[in-house]
Amino acid sequence: MSKRAVIHQLLDLSPEHALDEMVCHLAELLGGCPSTESPTPAAPSCSPTVTIDGEVAQDAFHFSVSIASQGHGQSVPFILDTGAFEMLLMKDVADALHLPNDGPLQIQGVTGNAEAYQSHVDVEVTDAQGQVHTYQNIPCVVDPSATGNLFGFRFFQVTNQVVAVNPDTGKMGWYAASTLLS
Repeated sequence: MSKRAVIHQLLDLSPEHALDEMVCHLAELLGGCPSTESPTPAAPSCSPTVTIDGEVAQDAFHFSVSIASQGHGQSVPFILDTGAFEMLLMKDVADALHLPNDGPLQIQGVTGNAEAYQSHVDVEVTDAQGQVHTYQNIPCVVDPSATGNLFGFRFFQVTNQVVAVNPDTGKMGWYAASTLLS
């Protein structure tokens, strides 16, 4: 199987898209097409649903979003961790938000096993135009032993979005999956 066919299979894209177009489209998400000796086709035009400011520190992308549950809400700092499946919240955040306990859960991570519980939250983000985007009933895990809040991959799966981060500008974009991978 050719490299092109493997890339198409992995990205679930139709074969009529030129490889240069796919590379340029990805590069656009990260801040612009790389210069090459031959001209690269223009990337498809797309804009993120939401753009979030953050920063890269200690080899991770840090940002804050508003989390709400049962009439309580607050801005919560997160580390983007697409290697973590669930959104993981510290117990003090869960207590402040009065998160419901949807059932016990034994979790296993790089630091070992822990007793935790399942819950759910609403995530609210305001875009550059001042429009509030609310994502309801996002599954999360509350870990009493956690020392930080992790924003895991499942959020993007549940909301059918794709994430792109530009570490140079400190911006993260959330894109409708259908916009990028149709």
